[in-house]
Amino acid sequence: WRGTMPEDKIESHEKVVRRYLAGIVNARCCGKNEDGDKIMMKDEAQEHKKRILDRSVPLTKQQLQKACSVNYRVKNPHYISGSELVVRSLRGDAKKIEKFVVDWRKHFIETVNPKFMPVGWCVDNPVVCGRQDEGTSSEADCVKRW
Repeated sequence: WRGTMPEDKIESHEKVVRRYLAGIVNARCCGKNEDGDKIMMKDEAQEHKKRILDRSVPLTKQQLQKACSVNYRVKNPHYISGSELVVRSLRGDAKKIEKFVVDWRKHFIETVNPKFMPVGWCVDNPVVCGRQDEGTSSEADCVKRW
């Protein structure tokens, strides 16, 4: 694979791998692990870290496999899904919700160009956002249940 990649790409990827491996050496340099096994002492860990970061020393297959096993999917705590953004932007406003639904209906017709639709179906049919219970006639209540 080395022959098919540009040298600068190889160096860039190796640099990332080396930094990761050196970082995990730091994390486990002293004491004992959960199994009670002795972990490297600080001097030994520093020497090992230097070897990892030394680009003249090739990475071993075991080191590369260790790097490949890293959990590269990290959940973003600030992520907001597209559907959540849409719901937030509508803010329970009945007019905004109706416009959104009608616009999606139009988009559906223009994009899918369906050959068959239910009898009576129309882009401009009213948007019903829920069944109103007796005693509640507020448009806002209807929107909240929708």
